[in-house]
Amino acid sequence: MNGPSFNTRYQWSETTPSLGDVRLDFSFGYWCFYSYPLRGQMITKHFVDLPSHPPSARDLLSLPGERQEPVWILPHPVKETLPTLEFGRSVFRYVPNHYPRYYVELSGSFEQYLQRFSRKRRHELRRKMRKFARKESTFFREYRSPQEMRFFYDSALTVSRRSFQKRIGHGLPEEPAFFANLVSLAEQDKIRGYLLFYDCHPAAFALCHVNGNCLTGELCGYDPSQSHLSPGNALIGYIVERLFEEQQFRMLDLGPGDADYKAFFATGSVPCADVYYFPRSLKNIALVIAHSTTAVLWQWTTRILDALRVRDSLKKLARNGWKKPSRVSSTGLTNCSQ
Repeated sequence: MNGPSFNTRYQWSETTPSLGDVRLDFSFGYWCFYSYPLRGQMITKHFVDLPSHPPSARDLLSLPGERQEPVWILPHPVKETLPTLEFGRSVFRYVPNHYPRYYVELSGSFEQYLQRFSRKRRHELRRKMRKFARKESTFFREYRSPQEMRFFYDSALTVSRRSFQKRIGHGLPEEPAFFANLVSLAEQDKIRGYLLFYDCHPAAFALCHVNGNCLTGELCGYDPSQSHLSPGNALIGYIVERLFEEQQFRMLDLGPGDADYKAFFATGSVPCADVYYFPRSLKNIALVIAHSTTAVLWQWTTRILDALRVRDSLKKLARNGWKKPSRVSSTGLTNCSQ
């Protein structure tokens, strides 16, 4: 072996990985048209606790564990852009995505944090937040206990089902097992749910996981009928303000994906990538090539759409749909003081 083993780099033990199904999403732009369930092992450490660069496939003779399932690390810090595919003797590495991982350092006060914005942007954020504060007394709530999870989940579902994320296949999961896991995490104080209300109806939600002294955003969404109020930005503003007041975490990790709003709120970023390690087999190679091909096709499509100057219009259509949604009252969810 040419370098340190996988076990040495990641201190592999029975408690380090999470064994289960991860879904390899086949996406064409925003639209996820197929998800392939992949049995494997996940490195569950937060990216701040991982090595500064992932091991090369050429350094690995095998993967951890007797069954040699694939290993995935989402996200992993990187020092440089990695090749999409790299083959070793018995292992190959697949890197489908590179992106900055944005975060907010929570040292100091919220007012000190706001000083990093220009006066205009600071005023704009405050204005968006006040729109909800003026409407009612209980407009922003945090949920963390097992007893609170049912109300949070039901309320968040009413938002998720109408959201842009749901239309493209990335909404809040509706399987009973997902909710059961939320309750289990709440019992361990490893989950936070946040809701923003307008007229006692949920307008936006965010679901975050506790990773030691970091809080990681995992899922979020907003009601598109309230988009003129910028509920997503207002919710993040209130979450950041709450975290500065609590001083329980040192960092808010804004979660996977590259988005303008994350760059707006962030105090810094780390270059990261989604990294998969597969046992070298024809089945695994065929799966990865098929997955990579969809990404290449989308890259060529975006170039064509940019040349035709219609990409932005199609993006707005994907986010807002063909019709502007009308507000639907949520039965049993009108008491936003719960």
